Formats: sequence, C-alpha cells, structure tokens
Amino acid sequence: MTLEITFTSFSDSSGKPLLVLGPSLGTSVEALWGLVIEQLAGEYAIVGFDLPGHGKSAATVDHFTIADIADEIAAHMSLQSDSFIYAGDSVGGAIGLQLMLDHRQQVSRTVLCCTGAQIGDSDAWLERAELVTRS
Repeated sequence: MTLEITFTSFSDSSGKPLLVLGPSLGTSVEALWGLVIEQLAGEYAIVGFDLPGHGKSAATVDHFTIADIADEIAAHMSLQSDSFIYAGDSVGGAIGLQLMLDHRQQVSRTVLCCTGAQIGDSDAWLERAELVTRS
C-alpha cells in the first residue's frame, strides 16, 4: 500500500534544523500551522504534510493506520535529513507518538499538542470523517 501524502516545503533554510509539521483531522497543514510557519521561517527548514484526503493530499486508499502515515513521513524525511524535529496537533500528535516509537533515531525533538495514544473510538472517527467529507 502506498499512501499519497503531499509534503509542502514552506521554508528552504539551508543548514537550519528540519521542522516537520503535522495537522489534525479535518484541517490542512497551512490552515493549522500558517501563523507558526510565518514566525519560524528563517529559523528552520519547514516541511508540512496533509493527511490523506485533506488539503493537497488525495484520498487514495480506504484504510490506513497512524503507523502507515508515520512510516511514510520517516521515509520521505530520510531523503532530506538524518534527523528532524516534529510538531503535531491531535491526530498529527498521535503520528508524532508513533514516530517516536518506530523511528526514534530520526526524530530529535517533538512538540505534541492535544493528543494521546488513543483519541476517541472508531464510531466517533467515522462520524467525524463523514462530517469532514460533507463540509
């Protein structure tokens, strides 16, 4: 399975630490992190991604896990740098937790907001996905 996750480079600050930004469900990286990107541009090389079916990412598979997304991020970032800083909110934060479990050697620091190892239950996620799809 290949996830179609779109990565966007917001700041090409050569020689600066790589900062990867992860959004929450129902948002895009630009909508959620736009003001932060403005404030940190020049201090970090900033890359963000959109979840499958969100923002600039196509909805290409019906089923994927947080671990699948973390693996895709780790693989993509390994092409750019040996290590990166990760910041994520809600589901983006859960992805950060998974990165720390499965790809610890690549992640130098994390900022994880409003998240947990389990957020809600499957019924709540299906309801949320339906709401986001209608919006």
